[in-house]
Amino acid sequence: MATTIKNKSTYLLIIGFIGLIIISLQTFILIPLEKELAYHMIVEHSIFFLLGATSIKIAELFLKALVIYSKKQGNNDSKNSNIYNKKNMILKFTIFWSKLLRKIFKTKEMGFVWVIISIFILAFWHIPSIFDYSELHADIHILQHISFIIVGMTGFLSLRALGESYKIFLLLILAGMMGFIGLIFSVLDTSIFDVYSISSHNYAGTCMVVVSLVLLIIGLPLYTIKKTLSYAKAKT
Repeated sequence: MATTIKNKSTYLLIIGFIGLIIISLQTFILIPLEKELAYHMIVEHSIFFLLGATSIKIAELFLKALVIYSKKQGNNDSKNSNIYNKKNMILKFTIFWSKLLRKIFKTKEMGFVWVIISIFILAFWHIPSIFDYSELHADIHILQHISFIIVGMTGFLSLRALGESYKIFLLLILAGMMGFIGLIFSVLDTSIFDVYSISSHNYAGTCMVVVSLVLLIIGLPLYTIKKTLSYAKAKT
């Protein structure tokens, strides 16, 4: 039963990753999203954040499959010492590389590094003059999208390294900041980002407040209940 669930999760992850790649390359989807500040900041950015996060999981699945395949090939070629020694060296290197990556990615100290990188990238691209410039220049905008994929990767790595308490803390901080900024945007009478109208800022603010409330009222309770049930199940 557990294996079946795990296999389904893996298939869904792969399908989701492929779907995100396809969406991220479709201009007929992205361009309409960018016409409205709310959809640009919430929907479009989330696509690239998720793409970055899922890419880490996909890379781990690939590395795990490579280790399993190398072991099987090594067993099959054990009669031929030359082939076996060569593939055994590849297997050892693969295992060493996977352990090294696991150590780096899951080290608590590195978690703070990932957080700093994520904050820096997000802050940089949301400086009004830079934000406007990226909107008006396609090549810079593509660079922005790539950097948001990196944010998704570093954000996911920070969640893994810093544990459950950090996840709850991050959820609270994200909801609080989004709600606060949303309130400011909803009452603006001058544009912060010149490429968008005042009404677009106000609408974006309203959407951000709604999303923050959803995170606090639905997301946080669901997450805590899920973790509580998992903890209780592990104890029994």
